[in-house]
Amino acid sequence: VLAVLDDSTDRANLAAAEASVRVKEADLKVVDARIALARADFARQNEAIKVSATSATELDRARAELDKAEADRARVLAEIDEAAARVEQIKVRLAKFTIRAPFKGRVGM
Repeated sequence: VLAVLDDSTDRANLAAAEASVRVKEADLKVVDARIALARADFARQNEAIKVSATSATELDRARAELDKAEADRARVLAEIDEAAARVEQIKVRLAKFTIRAPFKGRVGM
């Protein structure tokens, strides 16, 4: 190693980017729970409409909620990918803060 440049700002940015990934992963769990609930509600409404125990409007509402939750899941997955790419981008930049000699050896004076 010939020199190490000040990388404190990028290290802080890396910590923030890694935290962002964790937040997005938590968001994914919330969305997955919403999808499970929406699927169950849609299944109930679908069965209820067969015996005229609910309206077509309620079935449509349940289907729309399920579709919305699935779209939210796709959005959160894309956000996770984006945040993970940001982490990798910062790691690559951090590696450039250490200047290495192209070969092993000693400097004598």
